[in-house]
Amino acid sequence: MGNSAVQFNQRCRRCRYSNYSPGAEPCTSFEHSREYFLGREITNSLGILDKTAMRKHTAQLLQKVNLDINADTLISKLKVGQQQLVEIAKALHTNAEVIIMDEPTSAITDKEVDNLFEIIDELKAEGKIIVYISHKLKELFQKADTYTVLRDGATITSGNIADITQDELVEKMAGRKIVIEKIYRMLFSMNHCLK
Repeated sequence: MGNSAVQFNQRCRRCRYSNYSPGAEPCTSFEHSREYFLGREITNSLGILDKTAMRKHTAQLLQKVNLDINADTLISKLKVGQQQLVEIAKALHTNAEVIIMDEPTSAITDKEVDNLFEIIDELKAEGKIIVYISHKLKELFQKADTYTVLRDGATITSGNIADITQDELVEKMAGRKIVIEKIYRMLFSMNHCLK
């Protein structure tokens, strides 16, 4: 049990959970350069924080996520999309193998979505695993390789995204066929004919 627990903890340190949602904010009173180093501070030979080294490393992380801001900017001053990129950069700082993104596009602009997707492509090319949680099926079919459907706390199904249609995925998510749109179209067509 002892050795297994140690090995598990060592693996978990490399599996950084990176999540952004409007209701879960980082430490907004911190400069975002300090956010990356909480519990992993860089110190000099005297044990004093090496802010120069931390700022330099922060600049490298910001460049990787295409974020052009000053390393000393307070997180509370950043836009929602910028705060999200800070969270991703934090995960990169820990050399995470797994990054979980929970509804990452729910509160950002189309331009920020494009930037996020570019970053996801780069991370995938580096062999990172992205767990992308979203109700926006268009995004899932655009970026996902595989899918897993969870409903009522249980795994319903999983597979390759190329092997399922959007209608089939919706049916598995809802547990029944969704025909509202088809009915609406039929009624609209009937109404148009009556006119």
